[in-house]
Amino acid sequence: MTAPVERPDAGAPRPPHCVFCGSAETELMSLFGSSPLTSQYYCRACRSAFEQVKWGTAPPARVAAGASPGRRRRGPDAKRPASPRRG
Repeated sequence: MTAPVERPDAGAPRPPHCVFCGSAETELMSLFGSSPLTSQYYCRACRSAFEQVKWGTAPPARVAAGASPGRRRRGPDAKRPASPRRG
């Protein structure tokens, strides 16, 4: 039995798809974009430059209403509790 061959790029993140045309033919242009949190990429298909957030590129899953133990968010038309009147 042979040992599995590890590819050197097995753990490396893949470049993102272009935000303009959706092509996978992108390359890293700069490790830092307009802020240290972003990287700049170049799309070879549509010749556009774009930025991508480095960490947590997938958006977080939304929590169902009422399931979050945190602060409750109210919509613009939600009624607020009545405040006590000072007399």
